[in-house]
Amino acid sequence: MYIWPETEGSRGSQEISACLKCHITLNTNTAKHIITYSDSCTGQNRNIKTVLSMMKIIQSPQIRADIIDMKFLVSGHSYLPNDTDFALIEKKARRTVNIYSPRDWYDILLEFKKKNKYSLTEMKREDFLSIKSLEEAVVNRKKTLNGDSVNWLEMRWIRLEKQEPLKIKFKLALCEEMDFEVIDLQKKQVERPILSLDSILQDVLYPSVRPVTVAKRGI
Repeated sequence: MYIWPETEGSRGSQEISACLKCHITLNTNTAKHIITYSDSCTGQNRNIKTVLSMMKIIQSPQIRADIIDMKFLVSGHSYLPNDTDFALIEKKARRTVNIYSPRDWYDILLEFKKKNKYSLTEMKREDFLSIKSLEEAVVNRKKTLNGDSVNWLEMRWIRLEKQEPLKIKFKLALCEEMDFEVIDLQKKQVERPILSLDSILQDVLYPSVRPVTVAKRGI
């Protein structure tokens, strides 16, 4: 479980990317092939911001992976095990009388299960990095190398490879036999083209603490 109060971050793709980076770096840094499974939420995980972040991760010397596969389940026809966890947590929360602070939520997560307890990671504002510099370093092309239109809503499988650092490979189905289509993000006609995103520096997404709404402050 990766958790933070709304004063530290929102719930967008850049925050999700930070959690993925943290998890991959700490738990799968020796794996040669990493596969992620997620729902088809385009705003949080199936978009160029998340993919650019993962593209930078696979170039990092902190991990050994040659391939990262991102697989997206079909809405309405599948579910992930964590969906059950979230439902149980919400049920537990409804039975908890006093939830006044983020720490109360942390305690619910830590004390909820007697066996196989959740591993809880508290994310901080400095963990959330802006993807803007990565986006500026590439071209978010709308056509594949074959000239086909790119539709992120239809992607079911995205592959990133260490040996092809600025290319996105994708399929429209979770089918082994289907060929990958390719998007080349490399900028053309530049004096010194970048070789990968690993050297691109990123700013902190939120330079200062995010405000809480007046309604939530009870003022």
